[in-house]
Amino acid sequence: MFLFRGRRVVSSSGGVIIRRFARVAGIVVTALALSACPTPFGYRAGDLTLDDEVSEFTDAGASPVTRPIVRAASVLTETPHAEWQEIPAEFSASSDQRVSIETETPDATILFTLDGSSPSPANLDAGTFVYSSPFVIEGDGTAHTIRAVGLKRLMYPSETIGTTIQIDYSTATSPQFSLSSGAYSSDIAVSITAQDAGATIYISSTVDGSEPIDPEPGSAWTAEYAGDPIHVTGPYTHLRIKAIAVVEQMARSPVASASFIVGWSTTAPPEFSVAGGEYSSPFSLSISSPTAGSSIRYTLDGTDPTGGAYLEAPSPVDIVIESVTTVRAVAVSDSRLDSAEVSATYEFRAAMPEILPDATTLYVGLPVSIATVTPGADVFYTTDGSDPNPGDPSQLYSGPFTLAAGETTVRAVAVRSGWSDSVVASRTYSVVESQYYALNRSVIVDLEPFMSNDTIDNSDGNRIPVGAVIVYRTGSGMYGKLVVLVSDASNNNGMTIRHETYENDGSILISVEQFTIEGTFSYSLTLGTDQLEAGEGDFWMRNYTATFRLFVPLNGAKFALIGVDPAFE
Repeated sequence: MFLFRGRRVVSSSGGVIIRRFARVAGIVVTALALSACPTPFGYRAGDLTLDDEVSEFTDAGASPVTRPIVRAASVLTETPHAEWQEIPAEFSASSDQRVSIETETPDATILFTLDGSSPSPANLDAGTFVYSSPFVIEGDGTAHTIRAVGLKRLMYPSETIGTTIQIDYSTATSPQFSLSSGAYSSDIAVSITAQDAGATIYISSTVDGSEPIDPEPGSAWTAEYAGDPIHVTGPYTHLRIKAIAVVEQMARSPVASASFIVGWSTTAPPEFSVAGGEYSSPFSLSISSPTAGSSIRYTLDGTDPTGGAYLEAPSPVDIVIESVTTVRAVAVSDSRLDSAEVSATYEFRAAMPEILPDATTLYVGLPVSIATVTPGADVFYTTDGSDPNPGDPSQLYSGPFTLAAGETTVRAVAVRSGWSDSVVASRTYSVVESQYYALNRSVIVDLEPFMSNDTIDNSDGNRIPVGAVIVYRTGSGMYGKLVVLVSDASNNNGMTIRHETYENDGSILISVEQFTIEGTFSYSLTLGTDQLEAGEGDFWMRNYTATFRLFVPLNGAKFALIGVDPAFE
């Protein structure tokens, strides 16, 4: 018998010489050249040559060769030939079949075809075969129609018989994994079990969570499963595995897949340093996990931090939040499973502006200012008590302003792009005249007759008290005004002043909001400093003791104390 795989030569015997070993459409057969070999039965198949005609097998009064019989048995069994099944005209099976063709007529030659054509000695090189031994039909899903005729010299040919054999393999069952796919907090061992007897399992796998290629026996990425458990150990490992079962005489199984994540424990979830809510100024958000060595995987647009478009950095992560932001984060670690997700949404409203000074009475000339702690915010305001309109450029705050005498309500709102507008701030002032702020250069020039360069004894602190208003003309001829803000003998006999010195055209040469003179120093009203050489400047604060303090004009400067302004008391 010839097997369904391979190629071999069979030695000649009894005058029958193997000429060709052929495989046709999943069937392995032999084709023979015949030589003469007389026997006691007259003539045997070896007397047939390619030039013989069928008529040479016949003679008057001869009987026909007995009808050939086709028998078959599965290659998966060791069934004795005597027990092979005679197959009907239509035959189907689920495994490869050994096939024999026999006739009861001794020494008859059987010719057969596999494509349904009529067997003929004239076609021995074109689809007709001489049967010599059983052959195998493989399960390739193709129907093979065998037609056979028995021939013997001095006898009529037998009836030509035909049978169709269809072999369709059944499909192997997919292997089964001993554990279900999922995440595990300790090391695991996974076994793979075949569901069909004699099955071989082939596997492909990855350990980084990527999709493995389907197993293909003989490929570089595929291994034969030996049967031992597959150990999956932490720290963090993501094993993905695919398996198929291959059984002889069966179609390979569908692919079975499993995914196993093994970590020693779960990473602690992220902690946000600032809770979600509404804020009035940008801030720094810190995201951290208590798990040592962890990283923070996060998004700032509300998308899933476990997807493909996330940011990642070692814990802690510091982020400046300055606009409406939804933060979603998980903590990850090589030695642990990913943490649960934590999220927070931050919204922003501009801080309510602060209108200064914080008072109900305001003196004419004293500036009003508006401040906001929201960086990048614009402030809009009104002085008629109406709500400000952020769309009106004329209401945009650009710096301190003054109010006329009378009662005035100032209202202000802070606005920043992308933020909610602030709450409207409001303050009402009763504005009255102020001696200091009412003074200007022309008024001061008119007061020059009252000026002198006499020393002012301020030993008791009453001659130049807090709120004292002094007009002056410097030695260089510049006019100005000065008011005492603080007079503190306990602070090194210090005195804090505010003053303005004017150009000849009435514009301001220098304006000093606040300057503190301590100890014994001279001061320049045109330079705004006490860092002078001895004898320089416009006046000298000569502080001998807490009870002996003198205000001494220098270099031709003249002064007049004209009163005390209640705006500064």
